[in-house]
Amino acid sequence: MRSPAKEILTFLVFVFLFSCVPYALMIHTHHIGTGGGLVVRLVMWCPTLAALVTCALSRIDVGTLGWNWRPLKYEAYGYFLPLLYAIPVYAITWIYIKGSFALSDFE
Repeated sequence: MRSPAKEILTFLVFVFLFSCVPYALMIHTHHIGTGGGLVVRLVMWCPTLAALVTCALSRIDVGTLGWNWRPLKYEAYGYFLPLLYAIPVYAITWIYIKGSFALSDFE
């Protein structure tokens, strides 16, 4: 039987270890946007990496974290339904509001 306290402690230790480097970089440079914002993204991935390492060390199935594939039809719904309700709204906006579709703003 696994000890939940040991697994939680393992997770917290790995989060600390993984996040030390990005935080040290931010402290050293005195700027949170170090590396063009990549350091902040790395900090956000630290709990994920710690969870995966903890699962690997404790021989826990990653599917228990909610990382498993659902039936294909639900995956398709999750991908296409937002497009089905967003495309008409954007199309109407672009057609009726002058200048709302201006790619020059992104240059």
